[in-house]
Amino acid sequence: MLSEKKLSEENLSIARRFVEVFDFAYTRFLDITKAEAQAREAQIETALERVRARTMAMQKSNELARTAAHLFEQLSSLGIKPYRCNIAIVNREFKNCKIWSTTNSGNVIPTASALPLDEYPELIEMYDGWKTQKPKYKFKLVGTERLEWTKYISKYLPFEEYKKNNMNEAELLKEAAYFTNLYFRQGFFTIHSKDELTDDQIKIIQRFAYVFEQTYTRFLDLENSEIQNKIIQAENERKTEELEEARQLQLAMLPKELPQLPNLDIAVYMKTATEVGGDYYDFNIGTDGELTAVIGDATGHGMKAGTIVTITKSMFNSLASEKNILKVFSQISQVIRDMKFRQLSMCLMMLKIIDNNLSISSAAMPPAFIYIKDENRAHEIVINGMPLGALPSFPYKIEEIILNPGDTILLMSDGYPELINDKGNMFGYEKALKLFEELAHKPSEKIIEGLKNSASEWVQNKMPDDDVTFVVIKVK
Repeated sequence: MLSEKKLSEENLSIARRFVEVFDFAYTRFLDITKAEAQAREAQIETALERVRARTMAMQKSNELARTAAHLFEQLSSLGIKPYRCNIAIVNREFKNCKIWSTTNSGNVIPTASALPLDEYPELIEMYDGWKTQKPKYKFKLVGTERLEWTKYISKYLPFEEYKKNNMNEAELLKEAAYFTNLYFRQGFFTIHSKDELTDDQIKIIQRFAYVFEQTYTRFLDLENSEIQNKIIQAENERKTEELEEARQLQLAMLPKELPQLPNLDIAVYMKTATEVGGDYYDFNIGTDGELTAVIGDATGHGMKAGTIVTITKSMFNSLASEKNILKVFSQISQVIRDMKFRQLSMCLMMLKIIDNNLSISSAAMPPAFIYIKDENRAHEIVINGMPLGALPSFPYKIEEIILNPGDTILLMSDGYPELINDKGNMFGYEKALKLFEELAHKPSEKIIEGLKNSASEWVQNKMPDDDVTFVVIKVK
C-alpha cells in the first residue's frame, strides 16, 4: 500500500483487516479455480471415455467413420470447435493412409479413402512427423494455398458430402484454415479449424490420440477378422463350386435310362448328400439278354471320389460283357491301384441275372437283401471283401441263387442304414431289412418310395450326411 504519509496505527489496523479479507477471498479463489479444474478434468475424462467406448463398441472396421464423428462431437462439447475431423491409419509399405473423415458439420462420411503421403508437401510433412513420432504438426493454409489444397484433396475424397460441405472458391480464398496433426503409433488425428488451437487444446486432443492408440487393437482385430472372413468366404465359394462340379460329374456317370426286360422290374433312387460322396450304379444288357448291374461307393468325397467313379464307369463299360465277375473285379482293382491315389478305392457290388440264375459278388459293399416270395421272408446276402484298389489281390467270392417270380433284390449304399436321427440313433441294417420285407410284395417303384419315405422321416427331412442309393430288381 502506497501513501503520502505514514499511516497511523488506526489506519494500519484497518488495512490489516482488508488484507485478512483478501487472504480469505484468495483462498476462496484458489478453491474455485481448483474446483473448475477438477470439473474440466471430469468433463475431459467423460469425453475420452465416450470415444473409448465408441471405439470398443465397433462391430465392423468401417465404423471408424462413426468414431471420427464422435471425436468431432466430443471436442465440440469441450469448447474446441473443429470444422472437420479425420482419423488416418498409415500404411508404411505403400506410403499412404486410409482416412475416415467427417463433413464440416461433423456428420459421418461412411467410406474410407486411400490418401498418398508422398505427393503433396503438407502430406509429406505429416508423414515425416508420423515416422519420427513428433508430438504434433501444425500448418496454416490461406488464399491460393488453401484453394489448391482443397482441389487436390477432393481427388481422393470424392464424396458428395465433401463437395456439398466445402465453401466456394471465393470463400476459400478469403478464409484461413488451420490443420493440427496429433500422432499415435498407427496413424494420426487431423483437426481442421478456423482458428489456431491453443497449446491446452492440443494437449487435450493428444489425450484422445492416446486413447485411440490403446483401443486401436479393436479396429485391427475387426479388420483382420474381416480379411479372414473374406478368405473363408472365397474358399467356401470355391469348395461349393468344386462340390457342384463333383455332383454333376457323379450324376453324369449314371445311366440315362433303365433296362427294359420282360422278366424284371427295375427301379433306382439316389439322394446326394451336401458333401458329395461317390455313390454309383449302372446296368448293362448283354447280347444274350444277361443283365449286369453294379452299385458302388467311392471312398473319399468331392472331385477325387468323382475321379474314382469315372474310372469305374469306364471299366464297367468295357468289361460288363465278361461272364466272370471276379475277373472284372481284378481288372478294375488293378487300374485303380495303378492310379496311385493314396487311400482312395472303390467299394462295389456286381450281380448278373440270366434266365432265373443270379450270380453276385461284393467288394466291401453293405449286404444285399433278397426277398424270397415262397418263404415270405427277406434275407441278407453277406459277402465280405476289401474295396477295389486296396490290395494287389483279394480272394473275392461269388454267391449263386435261383430266382423265382416275385423274388426281389435290394442293393443299397451304406448311406441308408447309417442315417443318424436328431437323437444320435442310427437307422440300422435290422430295421432296413424288416422294412424291405414289409414292402417287397409291391412293385419296384413302390418299394423305392417306401424306403425313401422312411429315410426322410428318420432324419426329419434334413439332408443326409452321405449319399443314399437304392437299386431294386423284382422278378416278374
